[in-house]
Amino acid sequence: MKPNTTLMLAATLGLGAGAFSKVVRPWYLTWGATGADLHRDMPLDRRVPSPNLASTMAITIDAPPEHIWPWLVQIGEPPRAGYYSYTGIERMVGLHVENRDVLLPEFQSVQVGDAIDRNGTMRVLHVDPGHTLVLGPARPNKAFPAA
Repeated sequence: MKPNTTLMLAATLGLGAGAFSKVVRPWYLTWGATGADLHRDMPLDRRVPSPNLASTMAITIDAPPEHIWPWLVQIGEPPRAGYYSYTGIERMVGLHVENRDVLLPEFQSVQVGDAIDRNGTMRVLHVDPGHTLVLGPARPNKAFPAA
């Protein structure tokens, strides 16, 4: 590579990284969230008083909570209902999860400690039926210590 080409490549990469960190990443970490969402207390916030990374993403669903909860509570790897994600992205990262389009009566309740994946790495950390479902790592770690 010529010195000019190397310099231009380095400058382009630097600008791209800067744009990503200043524009794309902050937008992504707060995708769909309102100012009120970003500043309100969330369940278990106090367990991690000084997080290294904070991310609040949100969507608005035009339906009452009692219509949404049955779909939310059955989330997880089969035999649960899937992650309601983008199937193409799931396939690209090697997941072969089928997202269900029906309610599954056998998965309409969860308890703290229940695993929602086959490996047991994603667990229910907090549940307030009809209102709040908090998922996180199976074991306490630096990012999410034990209560």
